[in-house]
Amino acid sequence: MNHTLALILLLPALTQAAELPCELNPADALVFDGVTFALGNRAFADRVVRYRPGAGVGPEYSFANTAIGMPNWADGVGAVSLGYRTETQPAALVLGFTQAAIFNGPGADLYVFEVGPVVEATDVSLSVDGRDWVSVGRIEGATRAIDLDDVPGSQPGAAYRYIKLVNAGGRSSAPYAGADIDAVGIMGACPAPREI
Repeated sequence: MNHTLALILLLPALTQAAELPCELNPADALVFDGVTFALGNRAFADRVVRYRPGAGVGPEYSFANTAIGMPNWADGVGAVSLGYRTETQPAALVLGFTQAAIFNGPGADLYVFEVGPVVEATDVSLSVDGRDWVSVGRIEGATRAIDLDDVPGSQPGAAYRYIKLVNAGGRSSAPYAGADIDAVGIMGACPAPREI
């Protein structure tokens, strides 16, 4: 077999293997709401891809950038409201991770910081590329964490870089209707894969 051809055939396997090892520094770990994020500040969504507020969201609760980075909600400031879904308003927020990716690891993999004493119903989907989505369930009541082991459609070994949050009904009203998202963090994950 041609050595060049053999190397080309091995490249996808090498690339995937490069994504799997985790090099974590225990000193980087952060704890919020009693949940440990081993990657520290790299564990949190760090860019807004798309935000389409639903009905009942006032201007003061429509800053999507408040959902990126570490949790920082305090005294009614620092969260973005999804609003109520209507035929013309999908009430959706899509965030991206550039410093890490969501992997299916031991225990829960993802934590959504939804503001308030009762988590309002929010449907959660993940994507590797920002185009094809896998529904991973719903947060509501007291549930803020998602374990990909419980998701039949999740791809083994996938590195999810995008999360979509869609309002699925809630109790709050205008001007902060629907779920109010403060941050989204990766609980068990590897840092972003290195280029090879």
